[in-house]
Amino acid sequence: FFMPAIGRLSLYRPPAEQTHDDGTITRNDTGVGEGDVISIYYDPMIAKLCSWGHDRNAAIGRMQTALDAFTMRGIGHNIPFLSAVMEHDRFISGNITTAFIDEEYQDGFRGVTASPARKRHLGMIMAAAACDEMHRLASLETAPTHPRHDDNSNRQIVQFANAETGAHDAAEDLSIAITRSNDGSFRITAPPEAETDIHLVFDRNPSHPRLHILLTEDGVTTQYLCELWRQQDRWHLYYRGISLCAHVRAPHIAALAHHMKPVERPDTSNMLLCPMPGSLIKLFVAEGDIVEAGQTLCIVEAMKMENALIAEKRCKIEKLFSGEGDILSVDATIMTFAAAD
Repeated sequence: FFMPAIGRLSLYRPPAEQTHDDGTITRNDTGVGEGDVISIYYDPMIAKLCSWGHDRNAAIGRMQTALDAFTMRGIGHNIPFLSAVMEHDRFISGNITTAFIDEEYQDGFRGVTASPARKRHLGMIMAAAACDEMHRLASLETAPTHPRHDDNSNRQIVQFANAETGAHDAAEDLSIAITRSNDGSFRITAPPEAETDIHLVFDRNPSHPRLHILLTEDGVTTQYLCELWRQQDRWHLYYRGISLCAHVRAPHIAALAHHMKPVERPDTSNMLLCPMPGSLIKLFVAEGDIVEAGQTLCIVEAMKMENALIAEKRCKIEKLFSGEGDILSVDATIMTFAAAD
């Protein structure tokens, strides 16, 4: 997750600098803009986001809000990790050392797993966005009584899916009844408290991917500022390190989803793929060599840093696909392995 990334900033919308009532500010120091290209030849830092407050909790709260409002596309970045850290109990308490990442993220960072309550709320937001999209399309059609837009058919199934393969677990499906009011707000009924009405209001600017939501349940209003977009028939939502993908379907369509085969991931277990864009500056093996677990295979230089790639187990170098001096992209095949004799 912490590997350097290159590419064009196709979307770069940092939070606006803000002066708070206590005189402190939230600001973003940056040297890039939307459309700029991050290359392999320079430091990977894109921006330095700063927040202040009268105490630690206030400063953290303002940083959370600023990260929520920070939108960036085109390259990989660490905003999800920073959002996760801001919500980590140890960080909030201040009980941290320079070993914090090694201690809390021993296996790396792969995103935040949403709690059942938060995932339920985020699923409702995706359903509301889908309902709003249907309403918008219906307003453009000459036949507003199209079955897809029948107001009596307001039950939807939110089917959370794996973003890469499309596979989903029916046990995680969220069944809700949703009605759009004339003022653009939504009334939602969802399990497990099926008798409780939930009120949802969102402010959506078509020119900006961020969505501001106020969700009220049992008299308690929760505010969300998340990134939401649609790609083909899937809705994608990002919020504070949580990345969700889901289909929003009518029940009769959702019932057929289990007949769809998920996309199979290619087997890359016998390949060494370049984990970051960079230059292959040193190759320590040749075809036919037997290498041991932990042995250095090559060094890739990216953004002024040398990264040693090592063998995970004893094996034989089957074929080399790259040579010293080659410029490699992410996931470029450097070599393949075979079983050791």
